Amino acid sequence: MITYILAGNRPTEPHRHNFENVRELSLEEFEQFNESVNDLSDFNRTYSLFEMCEENYHALENYYQELSSLTGGNQQTWHMMIIKWNTLTLNYLSSFRMFIDHHETTLERSSDPANNLYEKFKSRTAYHYDKYFSYRFLWNLRNYIQHCGLPACSWDLSEIKEGPKKGQSEVEIAYNRDGLLQGFDWNKLATEIKIQPSNISVLPLMRELNSSIIDITKFITNLQRMNLQEPLTFLLGLISEVRSKYPSAEPNILKWDIQDKEETDPSFKGFIPFPLRIMTNLREISK
Repeated sequence: MITYILAGNRPTEPHRHNFENVRELSLEEFEQFNESVNDLSDFNRTYSLFEMCEENYHALENYYQELSSLTGGNQQTWHMMIIKWNTLTLNYLSSFRMFIDHHETTLERSSDPANNLYEKFKSRTAYHYDKYFSYRFLWNLRNYIQHCGLPACSWDLSEIKEGPKKGQSEVEIAYNRDGLLQGFDWNKLATEIKIQPSNISVLPLMRELNSSIIDITKFITNLQRMNLQEPLTFLLGLISEVRSKYPSAEPNILKWDIQDKEETDPSFKGFIPFPLRIMTNLREISK
């Protein structure tokens, strides 16, 4: 017979478990635990896609800072730097598009008409699309890259004249406006692009887009959180039981196979961790 034990892990050595039993769980409690963890899976997908966007954005931002510290290099060096910059740009725009497309698809398929998450999500993304040129432009730039390749850009290295970084170098990366308008149908956005400067500075747009992604993530997370109060309360209750006995322990559920024959020792089948990372991320991103 399989038995489930609520326990705390208090390892005394790295990579070695030291479980302390708290109590046996009923089958109903274990089933509720599984249901609660599954209920958090939608948020986990949301946050994982957000983390991909953030990872790609920070890689882009960090490489920009690295480029600003350069003082020279031959033609091959600069060619490879442009290749890397374009690779990071495409990674970021692709993860942004995947983040939006995934949520549109999953919410449209699974959204309960009573809470209307799909329409609320569409309304929020439409708000950012309508308000920010960066959102509209970079959303369509990803399509441009898919069909026309990477846009021509200029690199202008200069010295900062004032402020705390005075004397340091700074690079401005810009797309050629007229080049963007050739060979691609931007639809209504073409009119906006035509009134932009002849060289469209890239990084301010990327930074503004990242702020939009953060806002959309917080918005959808807060919507999901309203539907997760019951599973969160149940999981937090079990965690509290463990921490009240073993404050520094990490909560787990142990799986034992206990035979009816007294002479047969119980067989340890493994342990199931609590989704602590997901629960922490849900709390932090909702702030």
